[in-house]
Amino acid sequence: MGRVSPALRALLEQVAPDIEPVDDALVGQPARYLEQVESTVRRARAHLERELAEAATAALGADEWLVLDGRLSRSPAVAGIRAPSASSKAMARSFWKAGDLNAR
Repeated sequence: MGRVSPALRALLEQVAPDIEPVDDALVGQPARYLEQVESTVRRARAHLERELAEAATAALGADEWLVLDGRLSRSPAVAGIRAPSASSKAMARSFWKAGDLNAR
């Protein structure tokens, strides 16, 4: 953001207050710049996914299940839910019967 004009910077910060700063030294190094951006996006995504999963578990009914990505099932708040949960890493469709998961 150091290379952005003050007017544009103020506008960006007004409409997107959660802009992540990027080191000015990386502007001329696209590979390192992209690594930093990917890392930042991964952290933000993990945070949002965790928040959504925790909100979903809070709203689960007694007979409802929550199917999660394997990373989310390791969240302490999600792992402690009262209803069973399933974890899937496959992109293919998977169907579980209630008895299949209760036996595990």
